[in-house]
Amino acid sequence: MSATVYLAAADGPDQPLADALVRALPRYGRRGAVRVTRAGDPGSADWFLLLASPESARDAAVTTAIRQRLAAVGVERLQVVVTTGTWEWDSARGELSAGSTAAPEPLRTAFPAEPRHMPYRGDRMHPPAPRDPVFLDQLAEIVAPVVGTTKDDLVGEDVRRQHRVRRLTRIGAAALAVLLVVAGAGGVLAVQGAAAADRARAEAEAQRDDADSRRLAALAQQVAGADGALARLLAIEAWRIAETDQARDALALAAEVAGDWEITTTSDDVTRLIGHASRPIDIALSETHIATVDATSMLRIWPLGEVSSPVQTESSSGLVDLAWSHDGETLAAAGGRVHLFGADGGALGFAGPRSPASVVGTWGESGFVAGGDSVALIEDGRVIAERAVAELGFTDRAVFVEGDRTGERVLAASAAGQVALLDAGLQVVAQWQFTVTVDQFGERDSARTLAWDGDARVVLPPDNETILGPVLRQGAPDAQDGAIAGIYHAHTGEALEPLISTGHLPLPAASAVFLPDGSAVAITPGGLESPPAFGGTASAPDLSGVPLPLQAELVRTSPDGAWLAVSGAGEEVHLLRIGGSPPEESDDPLVRACAAAGRNLTDAEWAIHLPDRPYRATCDGFDAPGVR
Repeated sequence: MSATVYLAAADGPDQPLADALVRALPRYGRRGAVRVTRAGDPGSADWFLLLASPESARDAAVTTAIRQRLAAVGVERLQVVVTTGTWEWDSARGELSAGSTAAPEPLRTAFPAEPRHMPYRGDRMHPPAPRDPVFLDQLAEIVAPVVGTTKDDLVGEDVRRQHRVRRLTRIGAAALAVLLVVAGAGGVLAVQGAAAADRARAEAEAQRDDADSRRLAALAQQVAGADGALARLLAIEAWRIAETDQARDALALAAEVAGDWEITTTSDDVTRLIGHASRPIDIALSETHIATVDATSMLRIWPLGEVSSPVQTESSSGLVDLAWSHDGETLAAAGGRVHLFGADGGALGFAGPRSPASVVGTWGESGFVAGGDSVALIEDGRVIAERAVAELGFTDRAVFVEGDRTGERVLAASAAGQVALLDAGLQVVAQWQFTVTVDQFGERDSARTLAWDGDARVVLPPDNETILGPVLRQGAPDAQDGAIAGIYHAHTGEALEPLISTGHLPLPAASAVFLPDGSAVAITPGGLESPPAFGGTASAPDLSGVPLPLQAELVRTSPDGAWLAVSGAGEEVHLLRIGGSPPEESDDPLVRACAAAGRNLTDAEWAIHLPDRPYRATCDGFDAPGVR
């Protein structure tokens, strides 16, 4: 399989060199492994080669191609040959300097570290001779990473080819007279010899493929206990290279989501959303998508029920809280302002309350409510009402805000434990107080546990005086009933129903959600000699068998109750279906193995395990070359 190289160069002085590269790169690539194109989609090519110069920095077509490449792939597999002008890295700013005359504008801030570039030492305005040593050296430097080898090996192979051609030329000249004499009879023998050579070559390639297939199948078995994703990807490649018995057995195991290969991104119950740079700090689900934001303010959006890489949006705005609109069309993220995104991750602008927003909730069909030092209603991307928390009777900032679907009511709670039910004009309808839970480190944990059903019930943790005691203020349950939270009347604060955990002396709930049927689920990070566990009302589904992440502390559900998501101290989110109709599973073992792997091989893994083959994406739907 050949690797495609998209060549971007400006019209003008760079054209002679560009034309020479188009002709020479495929010839210089090992066994025709390189194909050069200057048209089509730059994002679909395996490599992107830029002839950088002041002319290309100003060329609109070159700039457009670069933008398309960055949007699709980023700066991976991008090579730069500087034909003239300057290309300098500003280490203090972490970007290409403003004085880099050969750097197109889209590339100035695109690189996370100083990029490698190649200066062209020839005359770009004159076509290089085919055996020009400067041009050949440049070719080797460009082609080597494309075909997965080193420049020295590539140059050595080219030298060996030249010697072989010269030797064969001399032998051919000496034998020419003999061949002319026996041309008639030799013609038949030559055809037979060529056919025999083709058969021998094909047999050698088949033997090589069989050997690679068996080797990768054996490697898949060896690494299965340490990295189930890598094991599955090696098994898939083993089968694609050659359908050996060993590859068939490895692929059969790879298609299983449980059993001997335990470490995987997918199990019978849980899909693990991976690739976070740090601990996820909030999760939000619509009926079609799940969004997460981690401690680095990286926002990720996955389609529910599909196995693929997420859309990623980096932000310097300190995003800390997420909410989908009730119609599922818009995602809001609080970080001072309330930033708005579409389901595809596209930015839709922002709304700025007078006081910085640190929490956000859904309000109305498509609007949001933001909280912090004020409570603000947002509709059509703008603030339509806002009141300071002091006007609501709060003595501390708002740490929970949520609106109902009709847009008639908002529930807000403060860090000091005041709860206020508000109308559409943000006027207080009802207000009461709960006791704020304080952990052993003095941190106040109650705010994150709050959940509202949009009507008359709210979930709260037990107060700090009754962590191991009854969650209800009157009567049962007693201290051993494992109550980790309770449901209270949203208008009066009256205790209604406990949420019970099966854990041994668990801590109070760290997070809770209401399900569409009126039941509620909460999660406790564990307790004395007990791991994290779910708790729930008597009517809640039994989730005791669901594997949970380490120190699980955040649970969210989709509005239709079909999906539940949990995160903890690790860098992943556990996603499981708890309702609705599950999608039909594919019978294709390749599809099942890719779903279980959850990613593609990285460049480094490919170089280690398949060094003599050009890189390709093993699984569709995931980023290549690997997890971002």
